[in-house]
Amino acid sequence: MSFYFYVKTDQRPEPHDILSALARPEVEVMKTEDGDLAFYIPKQSLRGAMVYPRKDGYEVGVNAFTPACDAILARDLAACLGKLTQAEVKPEDSDVAVSSDELALYGGAAWVADRMAEAHMVTRQQKGDDPHSPLTIFGYRRPFNVTAAMFKGAKDTLDARIGAVMADGVALQEIDRDEKIFVAKLLRKNAPSIWPTVVSKLRQWLGLEAKPDGGVPTGAAIFSLAEGVRTLTPAPVGTQPHYAVLGSQTTGFKAVPFDVVATAARKIGAREYGVGAFDITVAGSKYDALYAKGIPI
Repeated sequence: MSFYFYVKTDQRPEPHDILSALARPEVEVMKTEDGDLAFYIPKQSLRGAMVYPRKDGYEVGVNAFTPACDAILARDLAACLGKLTQAEVKPEDSDVAVSSDELALYGGAAWVADRMAEAHMVTRQQKGDDPHSPLTIFGYRRPFNVTAAMFKGAKDTLDARIGAVMADGVALQEIDRDEKIFVAKLLRKNAPSIWPTVVSKLRQWLGLEAKPDGGVPTGAAIFSLAEGVRTLTPAPVGTQPHYAVLGSQTTGFKAVPFDVVATAARKIGAREYGVGAFDITVAGSKYDALYAKGIPI
């Protein structure tokens, strides 16, 4: 559920040089944690168009479940890189190289429509799967979860439902661009250092220290949720347990299971993007009630 153009070249133009040659002032670029380049149009793109550096050139791709503007952008980028580096460019469905001029309109409107049709694959529930099980769509800036249940309904209105869900994902990517909101980051709970752990285990065996009762498991995903601070909670990604860390000046920090946070967020009517990403502000008695359901850390 993607489409790639293969650019064969030994040149490595800088991202700003690619943007300049692209000559589309509305487009921006960012480097991912893996060193790839995500080109996008703020407030229009969801997944953006990806440029992956390879030993023998680049792969330029558009992934499924993203607006038409990202498909067109990927095609424009492939043409741009081909012209900028004087390289051969092969679309994944062609055995021969295509000129930069031809790439700019490769496949015409039908090619763009095919990319949009790939979004339908995301909406289909596989036999035996839970329709409420989240599927993560990795946006150019942050992940966005959807479920098959979100797309249930008449076939003739499916495209409209897909468009509405995509719009939610687009809004999530740049929510902090114009609004004052704390974007919480997912962190991993690390294992404690070896020697304090060994000493603690020995003291427990000797009966000098009580065994801990539960706790947040090593490898869990955690994020902070401060009282009275407008926060965007990160969409849960992966199978590890997720927790929000809440604080108290008198009793310290507690980790609250994410499903408890999600239930509370929906109860107070917090804005939810897709599944599990909340624009939420919790304070006073509601914060205290949520904190009380946590595990001391």
